[in-house]
Amino acid sequence: MASPLLDDGYTAWREGRMEDAVAALQSGVAAGEAAAIAPLFDAALEAGLTGDAAASVRATLDSALEGPLAPVLDQAAGQRAAARLGAVVLASGLGRAGDWPGAIAARQSDHERGDLRAGLEIALLCELAGFTGAALSLLEPLARSGQGEAIAALLRLGAQRGEVSEVAVPHAPALARAHPLGPALQQAISGLPAAAASAPCPVPDAQALADALFAREPERETLHDAPRIQTAPGLISAVLSDYLTAASVPFLHTATIFDPDTGEQRPDEYRRSLTASLPPSAMDLPALAIRDRMLTLAGAQSHQSEPLAVLVYQPGQEYRPHFDFIAPDGGRASDDLARRGQRAHTVLVKLNEEHTGGATSFPRLDVAWQGRRGDALVFDNLDAAGKGEKASLHAGLPVETGTKILASLWVRER
Repeated sequence: MASPLLDDGYTAWREGRMEDAVAALQSGVAAGEAAAIAPLFDAALEAGLTGDAAASVRATLDSALEGPLAPVLDQAAGQRAAARLGAVVLASGLGRAGDWPGAIAARQSDHERGDLRAGLEIALLCELAGFTGAALSLLEPLARSGQGEAIAALLRLGAQRGEVSEVAVPHAPALARAHPLGPALQQAISGLPAAAASAPCPVPDAQALADALFAREPERETLHDAPRIQTAPGLISAVLSDYLTAASVPFLHTATIFDPDTGEQRPDEYRRSLTASLPPSAMDLPALAIRDRMLTLAGAQSHQSEPLAVLVYQPGQEYRPHFDFIAPDGGRASDDLARRGQRAHTVLVKLNEEHTGGATSFPRLDVAWQGRRGDALVFDNLDAAGKGEKASLHAGLPVETGTKILASLWVRER
């Protein structure tokens, strides 16, 4: 049964009273409520806390994950889940600068102690950073153990290279039955030869891996100047595109729109798709690295981020012309604007290519973007004066065949 503090925190959160939600959840964690740790982290990030408030929450989380509550976490959520969350907190930047080298080093240590999930995270970060040999050295043993995400990554790499690791080939039929992208991956490697297992390759140390993840400024191509609309080809790799897609599946639900009359979200024919908002506490380092690359493309920092989302459009589904900036309503939307400012930027990443139709269109500018797997689009929702930019009107056109999958991130002013 939930504690009164946890109940109070969730009630305040539903009502949009984020400061009260954070305070109640923080009190819950301080009182020894392990179940309040993850929602406290999520609420603090949704509230966009900075300064002393963020530092206070960070100190509470650090104490819980490393100190008195650690034995409780071992029983309640599992030691490995607590270690994953601890690394995400370390890299997230809440209350202090994000410590990516420290977070990576922590997961490397977890892997050395037998945490296979931590090994997968390091492998995916290596692949995203361009250390493909190191990624293969980590992925192949994981695939031998039957880890589905590692098998999926090897199949995608095989499709790109024109030959598939012999470690992954025998697992492809089972993956097609158990993994959301299994059938597509099996089709992608159909007819390709098998390649011998890779020779061992050293894994870069935590600092080198962190540096490589974010060292390169994204390449940009400008589609429009004012409002800014830019593309960034290959912002993330195909392997990470697949990984984020699969990670979103447990969170998918029918997309909704904000109803200014009721202040609530509701389904509407105007927006027909599935959506998954990924709570920060459910993320891992690869998902966080994707989010941080999207933030870099927008020129923003972690505290400006709304939760990373994944959007899934099936044939006939669309998002009709709309704005991403928020209209004041004298209620919750206005309170939210006062706290965090407007949605200044939108970043989209194309996660698949197995569809026709579904371009992102700007009808007032005669601009449209389709993109390829891993490509990104960033555009501004505000004009030079900080007001809602009417020319940013955009739509997700109807999908004709297949399924369109996008990652989406809204970036606030503060």
